[in-house]
Amino acid sequence: MEQGQRIKIRTTLPIIPPNDARDEIHTPRLIIRAPRISDVPALHKLRIQHEVMKYSVDGADKTLEDTRRSLDVMLPPNDIKGYRFHIFEKDTGDLVGKGGMRSITGRNFGWPEVGYSFKEEAWGKGYATEFLTAFLQSYWSLPRSEVEIEVDATSLDSQTLETGDGSFVEMLVAVVDVGNPGSKKVLEKTKFKQFKQWTTIDIRLANKGGDVTLVGLMAVAPAQERN
Repeated sequence: MEQGQRIKIRTTLPIIPPNDARDEIHTPRLIIRAPRISDVPALHKLRIQHEVMKYSVDGADKTLEDTRRSLDVMLPPNDIKGYRFHIFEKDTGDLVGKGGMRSITGRNFGWPEVGYSFKEEAWGKGYATEFLTAFLQSYWSLPRSEVEIEVDATSLDSQTLETGDGSFVEMLVAVVDVGNPGSKKVLEKTKFKQFKQWTTIDIRLANKGGDVTLVGLMAVAPAQERN
């Protein structure tokens, strides 16, 4: 198949609970919960850090209103379109990151897409791996429904058809800048595997005007979640 070609397939996708129906996720060092409008001041401290936001399409926020608007995609009625969380340190109660599944219809490959970011003060502590491990356990445990979606054919190159009904095993994808090897390493630690690399125009506000090389990684639904 031609690279980048979209094809229609049968698979499963999660049924996303609204924010007020989501349980908190606890790890040894983190509390992971649904976003709230009251998080704006704490989230703003993350979203004004240029080193954190340089990998975001939006770039760093300038005002509290910018941060408030960024929450619109995570709050009702949009909360059931993604599975996003804010991440807090247990010891301090500080908001140190955000992450989750951005959209049930991923923009790059047609599959749901995961992403995350952490304040600079939280870097190097293993929080990203701790968060993503816990998030994936919660994500794959959500109820599923059978669907037809259009996906990038290259995402299926390493898959085989499911026995019997011809559908494909569900995937979750991530897209990483090759200039951000730490994030790629975190994804690989949590069973994501690279399946594509490409160069394209960089549309991020912080880097607009040049090209960027991106890597696509995928995680396949665990066998126990396919039954």
